Amino acid sequence: MGNPVAAVPPFPVWEDATYRKVQAGPYYYNANALRAVENFLDPAHFPFVHANLNGNPDDPDELVDYDVVLTDEGLRTSEITLFQPYGDHRGIPITAGYHYYCFRPTTAYFNKKTGEVERFCTFMAVTPIDLENCALHLTAAINYGFDVGVEQIVARLDKVYEQDRVIVESQRPKTLPLHPKDEIHLRSDLLGVEYRRWLRALAGDGPMPDRAQEAAAEGAVAD
Repeated sequence: MGNPVAAVPPFPVWEDATYRKVQAGPYYYNANALRAVENFLDPAHFPFVHANLNGNPDDPDELVDYDVVLTDEGLRTSEITLFQPYGDHRGIPITAGYHYYCFRPTTAYFNKKTGEVERFCTFMAVTPIDLENCALHLTAAINYGFDVGVEQIVARLDKVYEQDRVIVESQRPKTLPLHPKDEIHLRSDLLGVEYRRWLRALAGDGPMPDRAQEAAAEGAVAD
């Protein structure tokens, strides 16, 4: 396994006692671990994969351009605002503001703002079993809706990640292509494209290239 090159990934609100922590999974996917993480980091799939839960299929959000930056702890985005008909365990419509983070290649997190102080956070650690199988381990951290039982929270998570499983398992090739030219991307795929570029850099394929130069050279991101 070698020696770790970094500390254990952070769970930003783990020590905050105002958040209830709920464990879910493991969810077993017949899919590559990196495919599962990229799906978690994709804000555009909600209306289609999670129809009438995390998005409205009849009126999908037009994603406003967002930014992705690389920090010492990995990737993070600016806020991405989305309407969700059944946005959390309370079963009510919400306008959610997401900040995504990818701390390690198989460790990702989002902080979901559902009100002035209400936050629903999810920490996901994916264990690769082999190149075509993985296990997803989730911890949700929530600072509201304490009158709703844990069973209802887990039931909703089970439904969402089962919907994801069907999509992720259908993707080909099974392993994640790391070069943007290997697949067609849209502007809403920015975080996924940056994730792949980051993986290439971590794998020793040189430093992360300039985004604009790479897009111009390879025609990777379509308007």
